[in-house]
Amino acid sequence: MKKILSVLILVFIATVSCTTKYKDVQSFETVWQKASAEDVGLNPALMDRLIQDAHEGRFPNLHALIVVKDSRIVVEEYFGEFDAKTSHYTASVTKSVGSMLVGIAMDQGLLPGLDDGVLDMRLSDLFPEYQEILSADPRKADIRFRHILSMSAGFEWDEYTYPYDDQRNDWVRVRNASEPASLVLEQRVAHNPGKVFNYSGGLSILLAYLIERETDMGAAAFAKRYLFEPLGISDYEWKNLTGGLIDFPGGLSLRPRDMVKLGQLYLNGGRWKGESIVPKDWVTESTREHIISINSPNYGFQWWCGKFYYRDRSVYLYMASGHGGQKIFVVPDFNLVVVITHQVFDNPAGEMHNTAIMSRYILPASDPFNPREVPVKLDVETLSRFVGAYASSNGHFKINIHNGRLKVTAQNTESMYLVPISRARFRGTVKDMIDVEFVFDITDDGKVQGGWISYAFAKDSFVRVLKDSK
Repeated sequence: MKKILSVLILVFIATVSCTTKYKDVQSFETVWQKASAEDVGLNPALMDRLIQDAHEGRFPNLHALIVVKDSRIVVEEYFGEFDAKTSHYTASVTKSVGSMLVGIAMDQGLLPGLDDGVLDMRLSDLFPEYQEILSADPRKADIRFRHILSMSAGFEWDEYTYPYDDQRNDWVRVRNASEPASLVLEQRVAHNPGKVFNYSGGLSILLAYLIERETDMGAAAFAKRYLFEPLGISDYEWKNLTGGLIDFPGGLSLRPRDMVKLGQLYLNGGRWKGESIVPKDWVTESTREHIISINSPNYGFQWWCGKFYYRDRSVYLYMASGHGGQKIFVVPDFNLVVVITHQVFDNPAGEMHNTAIMSRYILPASDPFNPREVPVKLDVETLSRFVGAYASSNGHFKINIHNGRLKVTAQNTESMYLVPISRARFRGTVKDMIDVEFVFDITDDGKVQGGWISYAFAKDSFVRVLKDSK
């Protein structure tokens, strides 16, 4: 319970000195046909309510919302001064685009492929020019390419403690370095490779360095020719780091509809208009879970991924995620792509908004097996069975009856009321935004023993500690 309010801020910001920019001089073209919610099997009431709530300001600083189902645009809404032609800073969505380029480089033979064992290549094989640095610490011999891709290389790295204008922030130091790859590889090994997830823009820099080194045209031109041009993406900006290397960690600006193209490309297994752009095996490998990330989505190869819980159900999805609430959600089971953009720097609630949009509206509307829910009424005697103290891996919480309703309280966490959906399942809401499911384990004689809590990418079991009628 203590961590229910934890905002999943998944990314980091890069300030840069050089810019690579391409400007679209043609009119904006529609790529997909439009469809109504009914046309593609979405719940129209939920989708109408989402659009109405968005325009009424329920999600402050929302800039764009696009929903594509079955390759047809169902929702395309813009807010404030933003429209279809407005390019948006995507922050660390850039990392997932960088992952696409890694797959393309493998397909073209610039890097060894999956079948050639690229994921198990050592740093000394990937970066022979930095052999002196690598040999200074024998523990670095255990780091493989898969660990760089999955943010589990074990390097000592801290982007959290200090702000992004403080040189003590590791990302700031590397961002401003003349040779950033060298500085990343010099970092001390703090954990055994492959064991601990530690989000690091520095590891994404290593990927940019590899692409830059292996292609004669440079990484920016490589991206333009082999990814953006085939997708018809021409209005974008991709900034460089201070030393001139392209900013894989977070320097890309795109139009929201072009973000949808990237999500649709992966939903299609790397194909676009019948042409293979990214190898299918790389799409599959990069979007499956490779490392567990505590209290956030798990991580693939520069993509976030995992089971997303909504109501009493879950679905596997993967996403490109950027600071301030920038998202490309891909939900293969529902043939669904969702793009959301928010205020970049001044919207700490952006992640909460995204969670609400997906869990309250889009996923229930997409799920053909999700029934319309009507809360049930339970008498005080029935409710009293749930009163007591409980413990989970995230801490302790208590349930009491207040004004005829169950109320959950925990230290350092906002209290919430529980609405009964059935005799064993309840729903609470945090900040009038995030739905939290409580499913109780009840014995045949009516005793409550424990249960589980789920919301967004988190699911946690709990047990009853003692009965507390106060």
